[in-house]
Amino acid sequence: MKSLVVLGDSVGFGVGDEDNMHPNKGVGAFLHRSLPGFTKYANHSRPGARMREVFEVQLPRALEHEPDVVVLIAGGNDVLRQNFDPTDIYWSMYGTITTLKERGVEVLTMKLHDPNRKIRLPKRLARLLHQRVETLNHIIDDVSQLLGAQCLDVRKIDLTYDQRIWHIDRMHPNRTGYHLLATHFARLLHGQGHDVRDVTAPLVRTRSRKENVRWMLRMGLPWFLKRCKDLFPGVGYLLVLETSKDVARALRKRRGRQLPTGHSERRFAHLDTTTEHRGGIETNFANRPSQAAA
Repeated sequence: MKSLVVLGDSVGFGVGDEDNMHPNKGVGAFLHRSLPGFTKYANHSRPGARMREVFEVQLPRALEHEPDVVVLIAGGNDVLRQNFDPTDIYWSMYGTITTLKERGVEVLTMKLHDPNRKIRLPKRLARLLHQRVETLNHIIDDVSQLLGAQCLDVRKIDLTYDQRIWHIDRMHPNRTGYHLLATHFARLLHGQGHDVRDVTAPLVRTRSRKENVRWMLRMGLPWFLKRCKDLFPGVGYLLVLETSKDVARALRKRRGRQLPTGHSERRFAHLDTTTEHRGGIETNFANRPSQAAA
């Protein structure tokens, strides 16, 4: 008997899949149905979980199932927090996958899509969010390659930004979107020799505007208010930080334009500008180890 386990955050949990007819939802449920040789399935994901929680809390629970395949989808909540820590994300992910690999578990990971293509945000916040997502994706890609985990790059899926696969909140896939992700994960496993079968795509009824408003009032607003305590201070801090950087850049640029003629020459007149001295500087830089080598 083979076992499939899902670890991660709300995407791994299946938020956005509103099929109340099945107890198991989301990408894990679809993937399990597409693997005829897997008789056991467990999902330890939790909405709001960060990468460290996956390592410290979810991983020990997963090991109890003696999994053969683990799907790890996490990092989105780290990106949205004030104390974003790439180093902590890296080592938490590294520890999770290393522990699983030592037990012969096959690991599937997933990079994030570009949220700015789904949600319109203020310019500075959008820029910062883009930088963080890129950093997270680099970590996921690097750790996956280093440890031999199969990584799904959702940006290469044609329908990733199609509105039809997204939930009303635009943050999570809907049932169709989870089916799409499961299909691509199944292809990765098929490439590793696993027996895979097609799972019929679900029929998702289009919501009316009235139903969308009702959902936002019943579900979206309570979630928003719950997150305000943590999210708002962080967002405010990030906006102030980005604004201060823009102001500093503008001031430096303005001061550069206002320097009097000959100021730069007087400022650097004490430096040796002979060809021999410049060559020495260039040689020093050329001999410095690069960051990649370090």
